[in-house]
Amino acid sequence: MGANKLGISMDAVLRDFKGGTGAKNGPSNADTNSNLKEVQGISGPALDCERKIVSMLVKHTGLFSYSEEISSMEFMDIASSYLWDYLYTIYTGEEEISPVGILTSELPEDLKQILAPYLLEEDSEKTEPGELHKVFRILLLQQKKFRIEEKFGNSIKKENVFLHPKFFTELSFYRKEKEKILEHIRSQSTT
Repeated sequence: MGANKLGISMDAVLRDFKGGTGAKNGPSNADTNSNLKEVQGISGPALDCERKIVSMLVKHTGLFSYSEEISSMEFMDIASSYLWDYLYTIYTGEEEISPVGILTSELPEDLKQILAPYLLEEDSEKTEPGELHKVFRILLLQQKKFRIEEKFGNSIKKENVFLHPKFFTELSFYRKEKEKILEHIRSQSTT
């Protein structure tokens, strides 16, 4: 999933994204100036959830203990996915990660503008480790719930979906998965 796992340096990815020297991948007419804030089909709460996950990683690097789980996540927002790859590369390179460092880095301005409000926002959990991990786990579960809802919505949109028995199996699977996640969120919230 991440650039590091693919053997690609973050520097090369940034150069390709910016279209700088050495950018060799993709067609020459690729739109690298697209506004990443305009993401189609993703609800506001899902975007907010993913961006909170990324910003919490910047503010509290101890949360990188969840990096395996985050790497297996299917991000719904391309900007959040890109930011995760960038942060993970910095983290595995044992470089310092801080809100100021990210906002002054060579990241494209679109990405900085997306992440800035979350980095500048005061933490409501006030760095108590147990509470911080609990809030982070709930965010990870909520992201999974949003992803299941998206998959369910996509399966309903398919043509003649109601004519196939597979639809009912998928419907049942997504419903049960969502129920499990919601139950887990409830149990995390009460402990």
